[in-house]
Amino acid sequence: MISKNKLRGKLKSTPYSHENYSGIVLKEINNLITNKTVCTYIPLPSEIRFNEYLLNSKLLTTSCLIGNKFSICELSEPYEKNKYGIYQPVKISLVQDVDIFFIPGLGFDMNGTRLGRGRGIYDSILSNYSDSVFIGVTDENHICKSIPFEDHDVPMNALVTPKRFIPINL
Repeated sequence: MISKNKLRGKLKSTPYSHENYSGIVLKEINNLITNKTVCTYIPLPSEIRFNEYLLNSKLLTTSCLIGNKFSICELSEPYEKNKYGIYQPVKISLVQDVDIFFIPGLGFDMNGTRLGRGRGIYDSILSNYSDSVFIGVTDENHICKSIPFEDHDVPMNALVTPKRFIPINL
């Protein structure tokens, strides 16, 4: 099996397809998030823009860094980059409970294993929300046959691409 670092290098050089999401996928997503607190990400230039499709949530949130600890806060503009280069709201309003997380990644496999950028930031955040649903946001080019899984990795409950909603453990 290929190492995480080699796979990470390969996937970083694979561009995302920035195609529109199908109506079927959007309906599935919005049915799932209706009246739920949803945590999403503020995309980096290389990541899939996704937040415009999240229409029916009760509250949209995102991750934020306060001191050296990641927390969840309401999603509101304007944004600034934290010390890890991740965008977060300038004004922080903390949120305790999250029903559903949408998580970016360099790659995912059909078992729900996520390959991130290697810092373990999302795994550390998600490990505090074991009752939440985790959905990986990707495209067809970044779904891998298999990704090495380590004890600290938090598996996804589903994947979403512009063409498919893929339940794994919902």
